[in-house]
Amino acid sequence: MAGALAGCGAKVAILDMNEEAGKALIERMGERGKQIFFFKFNALDRESVAQTAQDVIKSMGKLDCLINGAGGNKPQATTSAD
Repeated sequence: MAGALAGCGAKVAILDMNEEAGKALIERMGERGKQIFFFKFNALDRESVAQTAQDVIKSMGKLDCLINGAGGNKPQATTSAD
């Protein structure tokens, strides 16, 4: 998804705990990778999510779209009413 969006001219932020894997993904994108930016964060840590949201907006400006792929099938990644 990141490569397709970047190929269409979108600036893309990739957020993940694994910085090495995130940066490797950007590198594999070649020219399209110039439109993709990595931010390290932990989707299970509320403070990390809030801080990274601020960092992304500060670095990239306003956000037009969010594609949330965090968690997958991990029960720990679900949210509650709180």
